[in-house]
Amino acid sequence: MSTNDLKSFKNHLENNYDEVKNDISSIKYGYSVEPMIYGIDATQKPVKLNPSNIFSSSFGGMSMGMMSSYASVYTQMIDDKENIKNSYDILAGRLPENYDEMIIVLSDRNSISDLLVYMLGYRNTEELSDIVTKMMSGEKVDITNEPMEFSYQDLLNTELKLIMPADLYKYNSKYDIYEDMSKDEKYMQNLYDNATKLKIVGIITAKEGVTSAALNPGVSYTSNLGLDFKDLISIDKKKLQNAFNIKISQNDIQDQTQGYMGEIANSISTDVKPAKQDFMNNLNTFSNEILKNINEDVSENDIDKIVDNYLNENEPQKIMTSLEAKYIIPKETFKTTYSGLLKGLLQIYIKSYKQVSPIIKSTENINTQNVVDSLPNEAKKILETIPEEVKNNIKSYSDNFKNMDINSAIVKAYINSTSIQSVGDTMANVMTEAVMKKTVLTKVGELTGKLTSSFATAFNVDQNKISSAFKMKVTEDEITRIVTAMLSKTEKNAKTNLISFGYQEKEEPTYIAFYFNSFDGKEHFINFIESYNEKVKAAGEEDKEINYTDTTGILMGSVKTIVNAVTYVLIEFI
Repeated sequence: MSTNDLKSFKNHLENNYDEVKNDISSIKYGYSVEPMIYGIDATQKPVKLNPSNIFSSSFGGMSMGMMSSYASVYTQMIDDKENIKNSYDILAGRLPENYDEMIIVLSDRNSISDLLVYMLGYRNTEELSDIVTKMMSGEKVDITNEPMEFSYQDLLNTELKLIMPADLYKYNSKYDIYEDMSKDEKYMQNLYDNATKLKIVGIITAKEGVTSAALNPGVSYTSNLGLDFKDLISIDKKKLQNAFNIKISQNDIQDQTQGYMGEIANSISTDVKPAKQDFMNNLNTFSNEILKNINEDVSENDIDKIVDNYLNENEPQKIMTSLEAKYIIPKETFKTTYSGLLKGLLQIYIKSYKQVSPIIKSTENINTQNVVDSLPNEAKKILETIPEEVKNNIKSYSDNFKNMDINSAIVKAYINSTSIQSVGDTMANVMTEAVMKKTVLTKVGELTGKLTSSFATAFNVDQNKISSAFKMKVTEDEITRIVTAMLSKTEKNAKTNLISFGYQEKEEPTYIAFYFNSFDGKEHFINFIESYNEKVKAAGEEDKEINYTDTTGILMGSVKTIVNAVTYVLIEFI
């Protein structure tokens, strides 16, 4: 896709903050550095709970950033505590004040998600990883766990520890490498026992009626925990730069890699048509089904309830589950997207129907011109503003209107509008990229496993023949760590190594999240970005230009056009 120079944009934002300070309620800077949080799970052993390895373990041991971010329940909270107090009820305890304090955010005051239970260490995390792995390979999973009950005090007493990423490595001077000790149980138990304790100090849930949540359900930590690792560790940068030197020649493994690299190259595809067809076909199905049950008494206040109830029914759930399995994107992501589109459709439908319906009922010998002449001036103005493109679309759907279902015509006009097609294009890109990543990473994982197996075999010896002459001075675990470190093919430099060890420049965030006071404030901020882009382009610094997709703007901007279009459809059917 694309990347943004957020360091330059952050500097521009801070120097010109007065231009947008009245539009923004809060800003959150995100970094690639995440706190490494461990706990004792049901196996009574230290396990890493964050960053989550659930999805990466399902792709041949390779990391998949997008999926891992979806699976994580540990996220950085916004710094605006007043915003949190106004939007959330504190069920127990208080909000964090110190860097080592966190809160649990529940989606409902009387329930807790299974994922959060696992990620707090109350169940065996290897069991969850096994479930995900089987699901991703298409196997049926039988879950026999009994439900668990917790009091708020139980959750407040959860034991979690903060471990510094650099402490997972031990320097091996003989081979000039750093060994990853994360699989050594004795080493990790000692590291865990001496790690910094993290405290759950509060439990909160969104206030009744709050629909736009500032915090994700799960565990939220402050920006001080997420960023200020430089205050907690010291790093030998000179050693770090040389920590991952490769000690193996590429020629030794070329024969094994050629076949896999050819398969990987062939799996890369940019054809988004199948994904878009799947997404839009389901939108068409959902739209037609939801309009079937609309009656004349429905109002705009009923829209949220109607859409939420429909998407929770068995058939829509089955369809979205199928999309999740095919495109490796969580069902909740599809549900959120479809929910926004369906709510937009209902809002348009209700406004248009109520505008035309009274005229239909009160007019005899109805024809199109009679209705147009009978419309109030405001409605006539609406008709005049309908773009020719939309009129032509609607006419093609309305030529045989006597034999057509009016709802189907409305759905077609809505789905084929430029703005909704744009949303379909965006989703198709994401869906196609996810499938491509899965295919590529699976092949890379197979290749990695083959190479590791090959090199492990190279260390096998005939003990009967040489045991009298040689005595191993290293253990099997030490050999495994050494070979793994020497086989690392990932390009490393000082910057990437520092991030792996929990350090990142504060002035160079990975992402920036903005929380706006209003839609007008958001629009003003978009103008602020465009002004910045014009400035850097004029200076010949196109690489600093900010690329973004305003999905909310696309949806909201389409409402007026689609209202006009559906009004025209209703008139044509008269």
